[in-house]
Amino acid sequence: PDDPVAGKGNPRDWQVNLSGRGFRLPTEAEWEVACRAGMRTMLGFGSDVTRLRDYGWFMDNCDGRVHEPLELRPNLRGLFDMHGNLSEWTHDYFTADTDAVCYDPIGPGSYLIKDLYRVTRGGSWRSLAPMCRTAYRHSIRPWDRISYQGFRVAYAPWNVSDPVIGAMSIPGRNPLPPPPPME
Repeated sequence: PDDPVAGKGNPRDWQVNLSGRGFRLPTEAEWEVACRAGMRTMLGFGSDVTRLRDYGWFMDNCDGRVHEPLELRPNLRGLFDMHGNLSEWTHDYFTADTDAVCYDPIGPGSYLIKDLYRVTRGGSWRSLAPMCRTAYRHSIRPWDRISYQGFRVAYAPWNVSDPVIGAMSIPGRNPLPPPPPME
């Protein structure tokens, strides 16, 4: 049987433990909150696509390669390369059903496609500018190794089973509001 604590089973079948402490892939909802940095615009720094070259590496400015982090500007939360450079894995299974994304941020659990694809976010150095917008979603099979694919880890510094912490709002657990209209 799958047992992530003992390192048994296939990691792609392990459930994300939002009540645990430590490092893991972010949920899709957590990734979007980090990328948006409080903004409700198409990009985490506003809606002016011409400014994308100041915040992210994409097809028009990448010189055909991935770049080291910290070369461009961070978003308002201080996170670098949220748009472009490397498309980032999230823990969630992919579904085209956007209602499931809004109301089940950990990912759908009963879709046949779940065993094949996970959600990636952020676009990459090989992406056109529209693929780097905050709400853009893509899917890749977990076993595919691609030069423009990477990951960012989430860290849970406390255990939410603590009665005080558990009463707080937990990122990734609460439904996301509907996305704003496209600008």
